[in-house]
Amino acid sequence: MADESWRVPSIVQELAATVHEPPSRYLIPEQDRRDDQLAGAEMPDPVPTIDLQRLLASDSADEEATKLRSA
Repeated sequence: MADESWRVPSIVQELAATVHEPPSRYLIPEQDRRDDQLAGAEMPDPVPTIDLQRLLASDSADEEATKLRSA
């Protein structure tokens, strides 16, 4: 049988049912890991929530437009 290690499951449920550990291609070797670096650490501020309906309202459009520009 041919090597099917490259095959990606078609649905998440299939992956969850058959895989107990992440495939090695997704693991970072111990010597390459950096404890001081976390995923998402580069993001300086959270992305604001924009209420599109408030963008159309005359009394709150400026505030929402400011949040939209900052995003």
